[in-house]
Amino acid sequence: MAKELNHLREGLDLLSTAISQRLYYFFSKQEQAPAKILPTDIAVPKIKSMPALNAEEFVIITMALAPHIVPGFFDTAIQQYLPQGGEFPELGGIKTGNQRGMQPTGETALFVLAGMDVSERLRVSRYFSADHFFIKKYFVVGYNTVGRTHVQC
Repeated sequence: MAKELNHLREGLDLLSTAISQRLYYFFSKQEQAPAKILPTDIAVPKIKSMPALNAEEFVIITMALAPHIVPGFFDTAIQQYLPQGGEFPELGGIKTGNQRGMQPTGETALFVLAGMDVSERLRVSRYFSADHFFIKKYFVVGYNTVGRTHVQC
């Protein structure tokens, strides 16, 4: 159990860093914001009963789990950039009647992993295609009332 907790902490740290970097580049309006922000030397843990994950898949799984483990995870991450609150549609996410914090969506994953780079967003979107193992075996995909894809573990 301690090993799994360490993997989860590592995933949350990686996700937090990725969100912070993406928001920094977005709000500083840097022309040369990198499309890919994850380090290339990440040691992705092996998760029981799952195929080997790449770093982006590990971040997506962590993203789906984060609000259930750390309520307000995403709200806290964006508060530094939007201290008065407000809408931030580029990040995606939904707020449901059952939880007050933001729940990540496929749009959230696209923004965090690819920013606003269209070709990178198309590449990352393959993780949500019907033939990817996330959808085949592990995630439930639904739609909220405004038609955004909501991904849950």
